[in-house]
Parts: sequence; C-alpha cells; structure tokens
Amino acid sequence: MSDASSAVLIPAKSFVDAKTRLAGLLSERARHDLAAALLARTIGATSAHGTVYVVSDDDEVLAHAGTLGATVIRCSGPGLNLAVGEAMHWLHAAGVPRVVITHSDLPLIDGLSQVAGHDGAVIVPDRHGQGTNVFAVPTGVDIRWAYGSGSLHRHRAAALRIGLPVKLLTSDRLAFDLDTADDLAEWRRRHPTDELLPLLDADTTPPAPAPVEVA
Repeated sequence: MSDASSAVLIPAKSFVDAKTRLAGLLSERARHDLAAALLARTIGATSAHGTVYVVSDDDEVLAHAGTLGATVIRCSGPGLNLAVGEAMHWLHAAGVPRVVITHSDLPLIDGLSQVAGHDGAVIVPDRHGQGTNVFAVPTGVDIRWAYGSGSLHRHRAAALRIGLPVKLLTSDRLAFDLDTADDLAEWRRRHPTDELLPLLDADTTPPAPAPVEVA
C-alpha cells in the first residue's frame, strides 16, 4: 500500500538522448524504445511506495509518464543534477517530507521495499560500487546533487556534511543498471526471457551513413 507522505522521484532525460553509450550496439530507435519501456517499468514497479513523480525537460517523456499515472514535473533544462534539485525544491514546497530518487534504467527493479523504514539518507549503489542508483532522503535538506561517475562517494560525503546519517544498502536488483555493452550482455544472461529484450533484437544495428556523392 502506498503512503501519501512518501514519494518516488524518477529523473528522465529525452528518450532520443538516452543510452548514448550503447549507440555502437543499438540504433537510435532501439535506444528510444528501450528508454521509454524502462521508464514505464520503473513507474509500475515503484507505484506501491507512494506517489510517483517524473521530472524532465522533455515533452515526450512528460507526456509518456503522465499516461502511465505519474505526476510530472517540468524542469528548466537538461541535466540530472538540475532536474533532481529543482524537483526536490518543488516537492518540499508541496509538503512531501521524504522522497526516494531512482534511476529509470534499472531493468530488474521490482519495488522499493528495501529502502523503506529508514531515517536519514539511504543509498543503493550500482553493482560496481561507484554510482547512486537509488537515493532516499528528506526533501528539505540542502544537499549538493552530484550524479555522474563516482557519485556514490560524493553523495555520501554531502549527506554526512549536513549531518544526515547514511545507510548503504545492497540490492542485486536495484544495483543493476544499463549503461554498457557488458550490462546488456549480463541482462541477457541473467534474464533471457525478459519481455523487454525483443526491443534490442528488433533493431540492433545503427543505420549506415548515407553515401557521400563526390562531385
């Protein structure tokens, strides 16, 4: 059952710009469709935790999230840290005391029960122990958002700096995200019947560049 005082925040970039590190393996259309499907999965998997908010500066993302039942927040520009910062200010002003921030590219996500019932900051690292896949934190804190390579250590330090106790949680499902060719191969190996995998197989080769005519 959802808790009206809790919330889930999912920052999402344009589907066209998503998963660029997979551009050598997947076409633009395949990356677009995969990003949209993963966002839909994330919204569905986290809705039991509380109201789901999706923050983005992209019209297509916001429209897609709205049709899936999420409450949408438009941020002023691109960038994960900007989006999260503006959304957290918005949520605090709206009276939401605590939020769980989760990435939208966690194909194994099946809920957020692991992070419930804790105070302070709760971080679920990625499987390499470097990134911040899930971050539960009060909305009213003045934390410096630092997503990007090595964000786990920066977020932990930022939370401790403002006096928040930090709990690191291990979760095989929440730790698994899709960024690299190795991630795709591991996803196929671990879950070969996942219903989203055909999105990759349907169009796995980027289109060839148009021939250049020589005058």
